[in-house]
Amino acid sequence: MPYRFAGTIALINSWANVFLYSMEVALSAYFFQCHKTNRYQKFSLGGTLFLDTVCSAVVCYYTWLRIDNATTDNWSPGVITILTYFVSVCEQLYLVHRYWIIARNRVVVFLVLLGAIVHLVSGFISGLLSLVVPGTIHRYGILSLTIAAVTCAATDLLIAINIFYATRNIDTINPSTQSLLFRLSIIGISSGIVTATATTLKIILLFTSLRGFAFLFNLVGRIYTLTIVVNCIALERQKNARARSIATENSETQTSNNSRSLGSVVLTTLDSTHLRFPRTTETDTEVQNSIGMR
Repeated sequence: MPYRFAGTIALINSWANVFLYSMEVALSAYFFQCHKTNRYQKFSLGGTLFLDTVCSAVVCYYTWLRIDNATTDNWSPGVITILTYFVSVCEQLYLVHRYWIIARNRVVVFLVLLGAIVHLVSGFISGLLSLVVPGTIHRYGILSLTIAAVTCAATDLLIAINIFYATRNIDTINPSTQSLLFRLSIIGISSGIVTATATTLKIILLFTSLRGFAFLFNLVGRIYTLTIVVNCIALERQKNARARSIATENSETQTSNNSRSLGSVVLTTLDSTHLRFPRTTETDTEVQNSIGMR
């Protein structure tokens, strides 16, 4: 692709990056303001937001350099690579933590952690190599970047499938609980599919279009963070809906019990101490007159 279009593509890439970053900041502010958060949610979401802020700033800086000089070659892509894989690990740790709460399967958690470590180390090596090895081919076509992308996609799919399987295999006879578990399973599988699809597309572009790969790679970190934010909001909404459903059921049960108690007849034993017999009000004179008449 001619260099005269490189600045334009970089500018469009920065606009898309800023749009996704603004969306995740707005949703995060809504989540922290309107929902009660635990320590793990604050750590996961806060950490990814910090990394995304730095990464977005680097993307904008790199765009400014590309607009000024389309052939510029600096440290920005290497930093973006390292930060993006750190964000992906945060997203995977958040989802595997949710899976551990549901299923507590040590084997699956171990495989996920192993995949996260492999693609984090591979991505870190790729970022370091892109800082010291000049040239676009060396920057994006090295083996470590391929390993990182493949293991990242495989880990995302592994998490999504196991979350869906774990939630669908919980036995319950409560219809509202069944509905809640179904919605949670859909949320889990959707999150994994979105991230895995983005990573798979990134792998395809790695071998077909390096510029397309660079364009998508600069946005993947924001997609990961949006996945965490949407999961947090969806989970809290499901919890609130479940709480309202339980409150409604309890209220209906209490109302039914009250109506039964008001409409029933309660039989109690009689106590002789509380019985009062009628007393005669005749005087002694009236009694004597009555006897005389007889």
